[in-house]
Amino acid sequence: MATRILIFGLFIALIGGLLIGSMGLVGDALPVPADASALAHDSCALPCFFGVTPGVTTRTQAIDLLSKTVHATENNAASLSFALTDDEGRQSLASINFGADGLVDSVRLIPVDQFANAATLGDLLATQKPNHIYHTCAYMLPLRFLITFGANDELVAEVFPAGDLAPDSRITLFDLSIATSRSLYDATSSFGCTVKTDWLGLAPLWKYFTVDKPPV
Repeated sequence: MATRILIFGLFIALIGGLLIGSMGLVGDALPVPADASALAHDSCALPCFFGVTPGVTTRTQAIDLLSKTVHATENNAASLSFALTDDEGRQSLASINFGADGLVDSVRLIPVDQFANAATLGDLLATQKPNHIYHTCAYMLPLRFLITFGANDELVAEVFPAGDLAPDSRITLFDLSIATSRSLYDATSSFGCTVKTDWLGLAPLWKYFTVDKPPV
């Protein structure tokens, strides 16, 4: 009888351990919360950014639209800026820049606090597909990706993957512009050595780094 009780107890402990382990795996696989990044709080779909659209919105309209959701500061006649926070309260700075025609020319979003979650790759993939993909050469650290969106590469995002390329991969530079002839050479110049690849989806990094195409 004692032996049966002991075996039953071991069986329950084993099942409990498996359940806990399974819960941990499920937790790791769950998507990032919708409001985890600062960009996730955007009230409109890209290329609209907090009510402002490059090439469409005037300075007067931008001031009025932004006042409804954020506290924007007029830096000068050419730009406005405002802070955004992620789910941990860490700040990123958004800047709205104007062209000579008085229309919004570009929008930039960069982390201010260390490790601030300004935006994630999942924020962008939710509404659009990448246009161009570049990454640093395999021998250069840290590994970085430059991913563009839009037919004319209107949006450029620098991505730092922590492990595989995933929805929660951090975007450390977000540049939305009306430029129809953006120089990808200029955009990738900070990488030093750059390799162009196809979009392979949210894949392990080795798949991207085995692609052999001429550098930019």
